[in-house]
Amino acid sequence: MPAEISISLESLVQKLPSSWRNNFSPNPAIAYRNSVFSDLVEQGVVPSDDKSFKGFSGVPRYFHPSVENEGLVLSLKIMCWYFYFDDPFDYGLVTQDSTQDLITRMTKILKTGKLPITPTPAERICSDFLTHAKKISLHQEAALERFVNACHNWVESIIHIDRRNYTSLPSLEAYKHLRIQNVGILPEYPLNEIICKLTLDEDFVTMPEIIKLGEISAWIVAQCNDIYSFESEAKHGTQMNSLEIRKIQDDLDLEEAYESQIASIDQNIHEFIDIENGLIQQGVLVKAESLKIHELDSIRRDQTKYVQGMHSIIIGNHFWSLNDGRYSSDTSPFLELRS
Repeated sequence: MPAEISISLESLVQKLPSSWRNNFSPNPAIAYRNSVFSDLVEQGVVPSDDKSFKGFSGVPRYFHPSVENEGLVLSLKIMCWYFYFDDPFDYGLVTQDSTQDLITRMTKILKTGKLPITPTPAERICSDFLTHAKKISLHQEAALERFVNACHNWVESIIHIDRRNYTSLPSLEAYKHLRIQNVGILPEYPLNEIICKLTLDEDFVTMPEIIKLGEISAWIVAQCNDIYSFESEAKHGTQMNSLEIRKIQDDLDLEEAYESQIASIDQNIHEFIDIENGLIQQGVLVKAESLKIHELDSIRRDQTKYVQGMHSIIIGNHFWSLNDGRYSSDTSPFLELRS
């Protein structure tokens, strides 16, 4: 893609609420990355000179800015699983004939916790993070079950997002339904619940408003990621992309499609805030500054932290994408992603 196409991501940054941005700072911890990478090398999962690890090893410190080391280690193991399992699909390295078999094998591991006789590296990582999650989620059985179910749904979504299965691109609304499951954000909510030791009632996490907030957050991240990964996905041609769908179906140039995407993200953020404010008015959540009040009951404190975790994921995902090199390219049409 020619570098003379120059689009700034500043308009995207400005749509992210300033209160979320100003309250955000990445977790200062970095040692968790070395321990996870050493384990992966020792287990023979990745070679000692693996280059891809660096591109996503910083995600946990952006997604979970206040979590301690053990939680960051678990989060990174899951990120390793995401990327080592999904990247071969994204890069067109997995044939369509092999796709279903790999997905079936992985969902079986998530269901049983047992590895096949000759496990792939991604399957070994899956077994490892499941063991770790079970270890640190004592008395959080419901959260663990929701986490595993969300991981299962993510694996199943891979086949539905493969554009090689379509003769033409789906509508943006149809893509949105598929992509919310596929972006890998929905498992992050129960994961955050586990590693932050939140105590949440099932009536809360199954509230229509809370489910809706989770879906909006996932769709915002998906649309952002489709901007960052646009060049790579256009090159490989295996994955669908909302920016490309807008460009083709609305007959727009790239800059026009980008502005349309930004307008959609802005609308989604306003919808998120409206629902969140409604929950504050109902007394389900409290305002951020109220979390500092010592007398605040633990129920509303944890419920508010759960939703604020979504803020961190949206903001953290953006700053990680710009800062850690995953999407860097000399020919990116987006100025801030040029290496």
